[in-house]
Amino acid sequence: MFQAVMIEDDETTRGFLAEQLQKAFSEHHEELHISGYESGEAFLRTMGDAYHYDILFLDIEMKGMDGITLAGRIRRILPQALLVFISSQEQLVFRSFEVQPFRFIRKQDFSADLSRLTEALLEKLRSENRRMIVLTEPGTGDLYSFDINDLLYVEAQRKDCRLAGRAGDTIIRCTLGYLQNQLTGRGFLPCHRSYLVNARAIYQIGKNTVRLTTGEELPLSRGCAASARQQFMELINQEVL
Repeated sequence: MFQAVMIEDDETTRGFLAEQLQKAFSEHHEELHISGYESGEAFLRTMGDAYHYDILFLDIEMKGMDGITLAGRIRRILPQALLVFISSQEQLVFRSFEVQPFRFIRKQDFSADLSRLTEALLEKLRSENRRMIVLTEPGTGDLYSFDINDLLYVEAQRKDCRLAGRAGDTIIRCTLGYLQNQLTGRGFLPCHRSYLVNARAIYQIGKNTVRLTTGEELPLSRGCAASARQQFMELINQEVL
C-alpha cells in the first residue's frame, strides 16, 4: 500500500481526484491511501502525526499558503516524496520547477493524463521506494515507516508486537497475523508462532534456531522449520533479497 496526501481547497474536486487516483492504482493491483486536506496550513499541523508519504498531490492556487510555497516547506521534511501538482494555472508550470515536481498535471487534462500519470508513479515507486515499509497500527491509524534492511524481525508480545530494528525497537498494538499480512511479499517469513524474521538478516538456519547477521538467535519451531528453509531458498533464487 502506498500513502499519499491530497491538498486541494475545493472539497468536491478533492474527492473526485482522490477517487479517480485510487481507482487507477487498483487497476494495477496496488492500494493507494489518500489523506485529504483543504489547505497547506491544515496539513502542516498534522505533519507530526505521520511518518511517511510516498506521493504529494497539490493544487497551486489555494486560500492561504499557495502550493509552491507549501511544497518548499514539505520538501525539507519529506525530501523523497513524489510531488505532483494538479492545477488549472498552466502559467505557473515554470515557477513550479523551483521545487522539482515529478509531474505537473492540468486539471482540465486530468482524466486524459491519469493513466500515464499512474504508470509513471508506480514505475518510480516500485523501482526506488520498495525499500520502505509502511505499517499502519489498526487501532489508532498511526503510520510507521522503516527501511526494509533495518527491520530484523517481529516478535509477538501478548497484545503488542515488537519490531526489532538495527537502530532500536518499535512497539505496535496489533497481532502477529496482522503484520504478517502487511508484510506479504516483502521477504519476511515465520520461524516460530511468535516470530517473523526478515530473510535479509538471516545468517544461518539451524536445527532449532535462526541465527541473524547481528549474532542474535531466534527460535525455530518444528512446525515452521521446513517451510522457513523452503521460503528462504525461494527468496534467494528469485533474487528478491
